[in-house]
Amino acid sequence: MRLIYTTTTTTTTTYYYYYSYYYFFYYYYNYYYYYYYYYYYYYYYYYYYYYYYYYYYYYYYYYYDYYYYYYYYYYYYYYYYYYYYYYYYYYYYYYYYYYYYNYYYNYYYYYYYYFDFYYLYYLYFYYYYYYYYYYYYYYYYLILLLLLLLLFLLLLLLLLLLLLLLLLLLLLLLLLLLLLLLLLLLLLLLLLLLLLLLLLLLLLLLLLLLLLLLLLLLLLLLLLLLLLLQQLLLLLLLLLLLLLLLLLLLLLLLLIL
Repeated sequence: MRLIYTTTTTTTTTYYYYYSYYYFFYYYYNYYYYYYYYYYYYYYYYYYYYYYYYYYYYYYYYYYDYYYYYYYYYYYYYYYYYYYYYYYYYYYYYYYYYYYYNYYYNYYYYYYYYFDFYYLYYLYFYYYYYYYYYYYYYYYYLILLLLLLLLFLLLLLLLLLLLLLLLLLLLLLLLLLLLLLLLLLLLLLLLLLLLLLLLLLLLLLLLLLLLLLLLLLLLLLLLLLLLLLQQLLLLLLLLLLLLLLLLLLLLLLLLIL
């Protein structure tokens, strides 16, 4: 019984010990594995960011050197080019000025040197050519005066032509005025004729009026006679005639008015 208990206890203890050791080893193994994985992961990201910043830093440094070199080269080339250009420009103008200065200096010197010779030449030939030039200028001015005279005559002719044109225009205007006056006279004559015709018509109307008045008087006399004779029928007829005559008189008066 004791042996069984001892064996059982020993087995249980050994099993528990190995089980605890196994659990402990498994737990620490997982812990170290997780820790190792975590540091590996951190190291990987750290290396990645380090490489990333290093790459951008290198890229930025490379472009910075490139722009700096380009700017320096461009500035140096620009400065050298303009310096060379202005230097060549001033050198060229200096050379040009020096050349023309010498040229004019030599020219005036030459002219001054030979002035005496030309002066003597002029004095020598002056009297010889004097009369020739005199006659030449005389004929020249004479021809010039003739040309001016011709020009003056042409201007006079033009003025005369203009005056003739003006006279023609005035004559045309006078003719037009005469025609207008004739037309006005004709109109006046027509008006006079119309007035005469109207007067004749008025006279005729007046004559008719007088005739009608005479007829009225005659009819009145007849009426008086008929009244004296007491004939009624004839009296009525005469009254009708009187009325007709009165109507005619009224019409004539209206026409006259």
